[in-house]
Amino acid sequence: MGILCDNIGKIKEAISYYEKFLEICKNIKDRHGESLAYNCIGVNYQLMAEIDAKYYEEAILFHTKHEKIADVNGRFLAYINLGLCYDTVGDHQNSIKNY
Repeated sequence: MGILCDNIGKIKEAISYYEKFLEICKNIKDRHGESLAYNCIGVNYQLMAEIDAKYYEEAILFHTKHEKIADVNGRFLAYINLGLCYDTVGDHQNSIKNY
């Protein structure tokens, strides 16, 4: 449902579905699913931050959570997203660190 909401531009609604998915994954100890949920939530907060910069803090939080539990490929993606977020808010040192 989160992906469907993303596809029609209902970003906030998509986040609520991803949060439900995240809870299910935590309950059944599905680390891959949990990692995916953190990424999706982080990306959606990034999209929302393009309109209101206050959401970059949430995006960074979820991308950091993603980075902490992801496999090698997932960490690569998390670092790119963190680099983008930090660059956009003007924190170039953290941006470079993550890139």
